[in-house]
Amino acid sequence: MADNNYLDVIEVLVRSRFKNQIDMFNVWRMRVDDTSGFTNAQVLTDMQTWVTGIVGQQDDIQWNQVYYQAALVSNFTQNRIIGTVNTPRTTGLKSTQPLPTGIAGLITFFTAQPGYRARKYVGGLTIDNSLNRRPAAEAITKLTNMANYFAGRLTLNTRHYYPGVWSFKNGAFYLVTRYVVSSEWAHQRRRRLPLYGV
Repeated sequence: MADNNYLDVIEVLVRSRFKNQIDMFNVWRMRVDDTSGFTNAQVLTDMQTWVTGIVGQQDDIQWNQVYYQAALVSNFTQNRIIGTVNTPRTTGLKSTQPLPTGIAGLITFFTAQPGYRARKYVGGLTIDNSLNRRPAAEAITKLTNMANYFAGRLTLNTRHYYPGVWSFKNGAFYLVTRYVVSSEWAHQRRRRLPLYGV
């Protein structure tokens, strides 16, 4: 019997710490897109595959004092935690000096609903990721690879999910239709995460 039903929204909170002092978060949401639904064990297996792909791109451009934490997986629709999955590495791979705190790569995911989009900031990058005060080619490539893990219908271990953006105002889930990787550095904002208090 499925624990996670067709069209339920699965949430993945990908967490890391900059120099073990500053928390960095990205919240990703995708809906169950198979009518039979999935067990909790299946979702955790799939999200392990997905997190390995996402972090496997960002760790190539992040400082080696960015420490990854286990990603928290929840059924957002049912308001319950499913479990955690580990990242493929414990730290970023770059040893060169980091960019100033708050400077980040930016991916914006758009939906067909005007005004509803999601921004994902990737902080903890290093100075060799920057050229003429803009993201260098490697950074753009890795951010684009990350974005492709959240574009279109996803197949994870033969099961299917569809990435999207949750509207708290409308209580609706809008599918991601396209993305843009910024060619400029972004300034990562500090804000509280709904339901997490951080």
